[in-house]
Amino acid sequence: MIRNGKNGWMIESDNIDLIVSKITELVESREKREFMGKNARESIKRFDQRKITDRIKKVYLLTGSCVGETSGLDSRFSRSGDLSHKEK
Repeated sequence: MIRNGKNGWMIESDNIDLIVSKITELVESREKREFMGKNARESIKRFDQRKITDRIKKVYLLTGSCVGETSGLDSRFSRSGDLSHKEK
């Protein structure tokens, strides 16, 4: 998610003057580039595939949402932690 001024800017695509202004700001300010780059890298960590997969698996386990059962659920997921469904 973009946080305006922290890890990016939300700018209307047709606002060319503002786009040019923000690019110029980044070109001219190493401190701003480093600040926004660091924040952008931090913000994407929460979208790590393993973390998301673990959250989804927890929801299935807590709700019993896998065709009404929770037993054997872990065996339906590959060992790498992704959602590749294994057939029985």
